Amino acid sequence: MSPFTNIHLNLHLYLFLWSKRVFTSRSTLTVLLLALLLFVCYVIGSIIKRDKLENTFELEDNYGEVEESKLNEHEKSSTNYY
Repeated sequence: MSPFTNIHLNLHLYLFLWSKRVFTSRSTLTVLLLALLLFVCYVIGSIIKRDKLENTFELEDNYGEVEESKLNEHEKSSTNYY
């Protein structure tokens, strides 16, 4: 279950309990704000993780291109000696 689904279900639960007057309005607001904060942290964390993965793939691609260009230069220089 994704965190978004979990938070969504929690919101429904808290709204239901609030309608039954189980919680006071202040505690309900506090819980909803905490759920929102957790969701925002999850979104920011997933964006950071995705960016790190993209940067890792870019570095691997660039490293491969550098190695290939060095190999081509070496092949060109070795053919000049023959």
